[in-house]
Amino acid sequence: MKILDYSPDHLPELAALYNDLTRAVPHCYPALAQELAGAIAGEYGLESSGQHLAVESVFLASDGELLGFVHVGERDQPRKENGEEDGEEEESGGSSTGVIRFLGYRRGCRDAGQALLETAENWFRERQISSVTVFPQAFRYPFYGFAHISISDRLDHVQALFFNNGYSVSEGEYVLDWPNFDPVFPEAPAGFDVDIYAQRTPSSGALPDVTLKAHLDDEQIGECVFIGASAFSRREEAQSWAFCNWLGVEEPYRRRGLGLYLLRLALVEVHDAGYIHAAISTALENYRALLFYTNYGFHVVDTTRQFSRQLPENG
Repeated sequence: MKILDYSPDHLPELAALYNDLTRAVPHCYPALAQELAGAIAGEYGLESSGQHLAVESVFLASDGELLGFVHVGERDQPRKENGEEDGEEEESGGSSTGVIRFLGYRRGCRDAGQALLETAENWFRERQISSVTVFPQAFRYPFYGFAHISISDRLDHVQALFFNNGYSVSEGEYVLDWPNFDPVFPEAPAGFDVDIYAQRTPSSGALPDVTLKAHLDDEQIGECVFIGASAFSRREEAQSWAFCNWLGVEEPYRRRGLGLYLLRLALVEVHDAGYIHAAISTALENYRALLFYTNYGFHVVDTTRQFSRQLPENG
C-alpha cells in the first residue's frame, strides 16, 4: 500500500470512492466529480461564514485501487488586538490549528485508515500545528449531508479510528427526519400576542426557502428558517426536502411554547410551499430540543460527531 499526493488524474476514481463511502449516510446524495473538485479547491458548507483555510492538501491510500483518502488544512487563528503591532498571536499553543475536513477508508481496510491519519498528523507537525479538529462544521463539504453535521454514525469505522487514536468528541449533532410530514395549524401559546411574518425567498431549487419571524411590540423575539435541500445537493431526490437551518427564541421568552409554535407554523408554511419531507438537527447535549422534536413527528436518523486532539510532539 502507498500513500499518494492527490492529483486531478485521481478525480474520477476519488469521486467514485467518496460516493461509495457515504452511500449510507442520510442525505448524502451522489456527488459529481466536479463538485468534489470544488471541495478540494476550497469550497465549504453554509456554516463557513466566509472563513477560509490558509492551505489544504489531500492524500490517498492505494494498493492499485483507492482504499481511502484524507483532506487536511491549516486554519489561521485571529491575532490579539495589538497583534499587528507586536507580532504576538493568541496564546493557543501556536498560530494556527489543523483541520481534517474529511477522512474515509473502505470498511475492513483499517491499515489504510491508520496510515492516512498518521500522514495527516505528520502534515500538521511539519507546520508546527498541535491542535486538530476533525470534520468541523465550518469546513464541511457542501454536499456532505445537510448543515451542521460531522462524522456520521454510518461511518462508525471512521469514528472508531479516531477514538482508537486518542481523539475525543468535541461537538455533535442529531439529524432528525419527518418524511411525508402533514402538519396541523397550531394554536398560539397562552400569554403571547405576537405578530408572525412569513417570507418566501428564492432558493437554488424550484421550491423557495421559508422564514417565519415572531414580533412582540415591534421587537423580533423569535425566528424559524427552513431552506431547501437544493442548497446541499443538485440531485432530484433532494429537492422535496426542507431543512430547518435555524430555530431561535430570545431568552426572556423561552420555555413558554413559542419555539414549538414557530416550528409548527413554519412547517405548515413549508408544506404549503410544496415540500414533501422535513428535516432538522440539534446538538447532542440539547436533550430538551431532542425531546421537543421527537415528540412532534421527527425521528433520529443519524448521530454525528466532531473530534479534536492535541497532538504530542513526537507522535
